[in-house]
Amino acid sequence: MMKNILGNMLVVTLIFLLIIFALALLVGAYFFGVTGFFAIFGVTYDSPGSLLLFILLSFVIGFIFEIPEKILALLIGHKFITFAIECFFTWLAIHIADEMMDSITIPLDVEIIACMFLFVIQQAFEDIDEKNKAENI
Repeated sequence: MMKNILGNMLVVTLIFLLIIFALALLVGAYFFGVTGFFAIFGVTYDSPGSLLLFILLSFVIGFIFEIPEKILALLIGHKFITFAIECFFTWLAIHIADEMMDSITIPLDVEIIACMFLFVIQQAFEDIDEKNKAENI
């Protein structure tokens, strides 16, 4: 009985650690990706903590704008206008987060380049999802 309980505890602990490791890997990859992007374009920030706070703040603000963005994109449906809508809301989230923080300074042109880059990445993943769905049918 005791072996069974210890075995179950070990399995639950290992699964928990695996999930934590996967999440840490994703967050780390995103953090270092943003760090590299900002280094290429000369964005200044005070500390890695302020960069992490900026990323989290951008996610929260972007999540708030996600609903009106998707509604407008579905109502209009045209690819170019969808591009403009999604880039605008992404830029707005990044810009608001930038303005809320004094410890990071992002030039306007870098904000716009980042929005376009994020849109291209999002479209690439959506195309992969659509392709996988079509193959499974």
